Amino acid sequence: MASKEREYINKMRRQYRSPIEWLKDVETRYGADAEQKLSYKEAQDIYSESIGWAIWNDIAMQDFWAEECGYGHQWNEDNPKPIIQKVLATLNTMADHLRRGRELGLSEMEQQVVDTLWGWVPHNYEDNYVACAREVSKAIVRLLPADTEIRSEEGYALYYNKVLGEVKKLAEKHDVDFDTSGYNLSVGYLYEWLSNEYGLVSEDACDWEE
Repeated sequence: MASKEREYINKMRRQYRSPIEWLKDVETRYGADAEQKLSYKEAQDIYSESIGWAIWNDIAMQDFWAEECGYGHQWNEDNPKPIIQKVLATLNTMADHLRRGRELGLSEMEQQVVDTLWGWVPHNYEDNYVACAREVSKAIVRLLPADTEIRSEEGYALYYNKVLGEVKKLAEKHDVDFDTSGYNLSVGYLYEWLSNEYGLVSEDACDWEE
């Protein structure tokens, strides 16, 4: 991957606070009184930044946040308590989920893979899914083209299909449900975030960074 592309992707992955970091910040500032002291604006910031973090780091979490706290919910500044409670509950759930992954020794990629294979968060980290995620992560890295190879849409399609073949074999090996006969969340998640591992970044994005 060209260094400019790698730098951009890494920057975006670190641009937002993770649920664990957000929760630590909230607990430091408000302790057990967070539900009473957190402002409506702060709840909005937590939600928006958590969505941004998930887009670059764990897409399954993006859908969970949207499902639990999306703007179809009670975002009412005149009555902020219900949405503040919901945001804090969701933040705790996602932080706990990530902590459990860390306790299992999962890398950031392995965390994203196991959530992708399951197709939703949170989940119970079934042993076969964790084992499959570890092997899939190794395959993702092993199949990457050389850093000197120019990234392109065509190149990504080839890479994705190679990875998909490995995922199908490893899912069967570990008795993991991974259906590729049609669109589903697991396949959709994999296709969307794997482009970052490949290093496909639009020229407009990189130009904007300059």
